[in-house]
Amino acid sequence: MAVVGAVAVGMGVLAGGVAGQASGPSQAPDLQLVDNFRQNEIGNEPAVLVDFTFDEAVERMSSGGNFELVPIDGSEVVDGQNIASNNEANTVTVAFPTSVSQEDIARGIVQPSTVKVAGEGGETSNPLQTADVSNDGNSADPDLVNVTVNETTNSLVYAFDEPVSVNSDGGFQVYAENTSQYDGSVATDSLATPRLVNVTVDGIDVSAAVGASVTQGTVSNQTDSERTNSPDEVEVSNESAPEFSRCGNGGTTDMGDGGSADGPTQAPDLVGIDNFTYRQNPEDTNCQTLVEFDFDEPVNVQGGAGNFQMVPNDSRNFQNQVFDGNNEIIGPTNDTTSLTVPFDGRIDPATVVRGFVDPNTVRVAGEGDETANPKQAVAFNNDGNSANPDLVSVARAGENELRFTFDEEISEIGSTGSFKFYYSNATVRNSMDATITDNASVVSVEYAPKFNAGSGAVGASVANGAVIGTDTDREDGDVNQFDEETLENGTGPGPVGDFENPPTDTDGDGQYEDVNGDGQLTQADAQALYDSLGSSTVQNNVDAFDFNGDGSVTQADAQALYNEWSTAN
Repeated sequence: MAVVGAVAVGMGVLAGGVAGQASGPSQAPDLQLVDNFRQNEIGNEPAVLVDFTFDEAVERMSSGGNFELVPIDGSEVVDGQNIASNNEANTVTVAFPTSVSQEDIARGIVQPSTVKVAGEGGETSNPLQTADVSNDGNSADPDLVNVTVNETTNSLVYAFDEPVSVNSDGGFQVYAENTSQYDGSVATDSLATPRLVNVTVDGIDVSAAVGASVTQGTVSNQTDSERTNSPDEVEVSNESAPEFSRCGNGGTTDMGDGGSADGPTQAPDLVGIDNFTYRQNPEDTNCQTLVEFDFDEPVNVQGGAGNFQMVPNDSRNFQNQVFDGNNEIIGPTNDTTSLTVPFDGRIDPATVVRGFVDPNTVRVAGEGDETANPKQAVAFNNDGNSANPDLVSVARAGENELRFTFDEEISEIGSTGSFKFYYSNATVRNSMDATITDNASVVSVEYAPKFNAGSGAVGASVANGAVIGTDTDREDGDVNQFDEETLENGTGPGPVGDFENPPTDTDGDGQYEDVNGDGQLTQADAQALYDSLGSSTVQNNVDAFDFNGDGSVTQADAQALYNEWSTAN
């Protein structure tokens, strides 16, 4: 379509402007108003004419395509087709397609170097600028709402109307009063305050910036990368810059570092997770969440950060995955009760229900691998329970049977071999069979007779996918994540030999003098221990029956127990 210099206006009125005031932020013509949408013709072709009014008289340097309109619905920017007239010194009338309607347009745009001060040279050409049309200039995509100066860091903080991610450093632009324009050098978005972007700009003291803009596609919605911004611009505000942090503060407090040595095994037992903090990954620009995993005694690490995980409250919100530790454990890894594990991203503590550690990740400080931990979990929020089936208790039900109770009904067993238990020496045994009982939230699990599960188990766990809940239409299939519990009916040894009742600790010293379970120490207990030296219950609970303190249970311990009874009587 040919460019024409004038058009007969058959309807509408000329827009009111701000003629001659030169009230904008720069020495170049500053866009003040985009209005007066009206149907008309240009070169005998129907068009919608729109007035772009500046704060002083202008001369055009470019074509109508440098004038644009941003639709409210987030659809593509509409380019001007022709310059219809420039009869009003401050106003350029631009022809657009007939589909354009004022109530559907958020803002108008004039691209850089489109106009200059009338009668002056090209050095007075305009920067990229916008003016609101409808809906306060806002579209369905990310919109720029404010830019402030952080003089401490010599940077600018761009604020958007929704959480964004940066696509282009150079798409952030600023201009000075003399219209010199500068591209951003480093743009950093924030996981802590995701509507903010901190931008450093080379070649200018940012306090001299009077206007700031973003070019097409500079940012995208943080969760929908297809939704990118249209060109936008604001004057730099004299307000104080908001606090900006890539990763943010917050998190949780440190509730203690374990060390009580009161766990169910003689290996290190996981007793807590806490102290969520945030930092930028020293190796790249991503954030990390640091979480402390606390044990009941000092440990030496023999695994890595990847051996630590956390379970979200609803896995559907996290790609049906758990949070995995990565990189390297931070700080001391030997002779410590607390390990600081980094996780990718900024994890909200409120979304975590429990943490767990893989087996053989830590061992007792100063001792060998035989004291390595079993796989264990610990609650953090909501008693450790998520939107999926969660283990709430494990109880003895017979010499070879344990009963696993979940917080919801189970529709199917995922794997019969996924139910494990461990002894007090941290040795782990696998299940042989598993069936759902008449109570659909309870699973009966059978173990090989030689394992003596009913007497020796002190803790038990379920692997990921061991059971399937009833809400099978869920995206994650309603399968469980790893979970673990100590046995609800005691963490001490089970019954020894053929005795019906488990042994008891009669004097609170951690050793089980009442071997036959009748509630008192008698000569018969020494005989019971002697007769049961080959029992797995005895040999899997050395600490409970090592009465002479040599680290093993032998005939000498039966004699030591007899001497203890004899001395007391």
